[in-house]
Amino acid sequence: MKKIGIYILLLCMAGAVISCSPTFRKFKYINNAPREWSMFRNSLDGYYQKGIYGADINGLKWKAGLKARSYSSPVATESYVAVSALDSYLYFFDLESGDRINIYKFKSPLSESPLISNKVIYAATGPDKNYLAGLNLITGKYVFREEMKDISSPIIADEKCIYIGDYTGRFVCMDKYAGKIFWEFRTEGPIMNAPAVKDGKVFVGSLDQKLYAFDARSGELLWTHDVGSAIMTAPAVDTLVYFGTFGGEIYAIRADNGNFVWSFKTDGHVISSPVIDDDYVFTGSNDKHLYCLDKENGSEIWSFETDGIINSTPLVMEDAAVIASGDGKLYLLDKLSGELIFSYETENQIKSSPIYFNGNIFVSSLDQHLYCFSKKSPVSANK
Repeated sequence: MKKIGIYILLLCMAGAVISCSPTFRKFKYINNAPREWSMFRNSLDGYYQKGIYGADINGLKWKAGLKARSYSSPVATESYVAVSALDSYLYFFDLESGDRINIYKFKSPLSESPLISNKVIYAATGPDKNYLAGLNLITGKYVFREEMKDISSPIIADEKCIYIGDYTGRFVCMDKYAGKIFWEFRTEGPIMNAPAVKDGKVFVGSLDQKLYAFDARSGELLWTHDVGSAIMTAPAVDTLVYFGTFGGEIYAIRADNGNFVWSFKTDGHVISSPVIDDDYVFTGSNDKHLYCLDKENGSEIWSFETDGIINSTPLVMEDAAVIASGDGKLYLLDKLSGELIFSYETENQIKSSPIYFNGNIFVSSLDQHLYCFSKKSPVSANK
């Protein structure tokens, strides 16, 4: 999901050619019920996955090969798990076997997490041909394509509005059906991550060092809060707004007026977006730690040290917290104590954020594989 270093990788890939370009096959049916993991964090407000338990997940179920590195988080429905990659392809895999069931090529590399809404999957492309595209998986045709410059991960609210920011600082609310712009606002710096929506307000951070709050329907600017350091995380929101900064701080400010409540200092840049539950804030830092903090006062409940920087956003369930690290490992921890339950090492760094669907945890690695973990089962490796 992060853009740091992506352009260098794209130059290295420029000469690569897929000798036999695969063809997209239109889906006959898309099953989005009863659950789906539809977007980054699978939550408009950064709230944890309520009612989901994953502490018994303890093994690799399958891994599936990609033709390029993937920085994005997967999305999943009953019909498929999908992940985007820097070769411009959106890959679709069978949930149980890991077999590739479909593939679609866009006109530019994909580094951000896709978004699902019914039969349509939305993907953000860049850096050379920049647009947000909505692809109808049944017809195989675009719903729309809206030009934007180096786009962050989109989210959808009210079954109608897509909220998305870009590298020019443009923040947009658009119609998911036709790409019509309902309203837009330009910040003074690039927007590098997803927004959050709560109680009729939308919140987004910018590299101009400000957190912005808007009326979600009209786009009216309600307030800003300047923290003196670039904001590269998506916020999480209840009565407070929680977010991290490039300076290493984790902040909590009031959602109604933007007033400061507390901050917590880490020893590295905070690029990992926070996830909250009823009591705690979970977020990673480039100081190699995953932190669990008290929501009310920011005091540290526990921390877990990995062997690499953490850009990934944690997956938080009822009984477990899962984080991926730059050391190439996925860690599953006891949510209350922070004690390690299970870990697995891939063959390269992990920048993708893990997701949960139907008893499985999915995450992509820079080793060009999508991994599926579940309660101990036979391993399937699809190269």
